[in-house]
Amino acid sequence: MRGTTLLSRLPDAPVSGDYAYDFALVDVETSGLVPRRDRVLSVAVITVGADGEQTGEFSTSSCREGRRTGV
Repeated sequence: MRGTTLLSRLPDAPVSGDYAYDFALVDVETSGLVPRRDRVLSVAVITVGADGEQTGEFSTSSCREGRRTGV
């Protein structure tokens, strides 16, 4: 069984490498692993084209200054 990598072709992707959409890489930072107690602190997204070049980015922080996290 072959392993999947970021460079693996999707089942419906054209063989030529001309993708209709970019790939999105998402990073979510939390204050812990317990959903009822912990909070999302920040979210970052970058988009990458079929050639591997970054095509866009977005980031936000939801932690207000001075507020304790995880409470």
